[in-house]
Amino acid sequence: MDIISSNGFSGFNINTGVFGYPVDMTANVFGIVNISSSTTANSGGYILANSNASPNLKVGNIFRCIFLIPANNASATLNLGWSSPATTNPATSGSFLSISGVTAQAKIISSAGGTTSASSSTLPTGTWMVLDIEWTSATTCRFCVFDLASNAKYYDQTVTVANSILTTGGSYNPQGYCGAIALSSGTTAFEMIRIDYLGRGLSRPSFIVTPP
Repeated sequence: MDIISSNGFSGFNINTGVFGYPVDMTANVFGIVNISSSTTANSGGYILANSNASPNLKVGNIFRCIFLIPANNASATLNLGWSSPATTNPATSGSFLSISGVTAQAKIISSAGGTTSASSSTLPTGTWMVLDIEWTSATTCRFCVFDLASNAKYYDQTVTVANSILTTGGSYNPQGYCGAIALSSGTTAFEMIRIDYLGRGLSRPSFIVTPP
């Protein structure tokens, strides 16, 4: 599977959250793992880059996730991208897409520059989507969500911060906190997210196409 293998990602559950493997795999989406909540409040799980495998962010760095939201549940919160800490919500630092239920919003959080958020948008359920997060300059980061099959865009925002957080040894260090976090504030067990692929790199490789 793409998700926890040579890509350097590992998965962990939170408060008896459950990892599983859905049975409705398709010809084009076959590396599926899902994260579900339990009947314990604040349960779920996270899949993160191994601690020594995720360098400090630099211009050109990219994160990609292929994912599906099975259904809208207001108690679910997903953070996809670079975020810290791993086991709580809200995050206190990072550049990530925050999804509350099905409402997506790009966020950059740094103790040096505060929180910068973009406009929000509603994402579909039951649809495979691609998320790309790319630092296009020292102060700008693009967040784009598009349909895996049709390339139709659901969300496209470029967030600009006043002060660069891409500083080695600075107040923001994403090492070990690149990946996907899923948490439910409720006490009902349900499937929060399905993930087919997680990847990150120092720059966009030739086989990873630019979002439409």
